[in-house]
Amino acid sequence: MGMAEEVIIKPNYEKLCSKILNSDDIFVLQHL
Repeated sequence: MGMAEEVIIKPNYEKLCSKILNSDDIFVLQHL
């Protein structure tokens, strides 16, 4: 059950991180 949760949570966490990084990149580019 723990492994199943990790399989579900990890990809979502990675997507969330990439969204945050992408929005940060856009924010930085707008303020250059």
